[in-house]
Amino acid sequence: MNKIGSARAYGFGTVLLWGSAFAFTKLALMHFGALSLGTLRYLFASLALVAVAFVKRIGLPDLRDVPAFLGSGAA
Repeated sequence: MNKIGSARAYGFGTVLLWGSAFAFTKLALMHFGALSLGTLRYLFASLALVAVAFVKRIGLPDLRDVPAFLGSGAA
């Protein structure tokens, strides 16, 4: 697949996932509490990012960068 086709496929997938997120959130709130649902969403997002980091072989950040990460997360 060429770059234009890949970009369209990724764009379509993104719009599909974002568009369905509202409906699935409303449905999930019938079965889970808001705190549980938020925790599950962050858990699955973290697992997906860890999988991407593992596949791409992304290393840990330097120790001098950790305060900047903590500061940007606290803001």
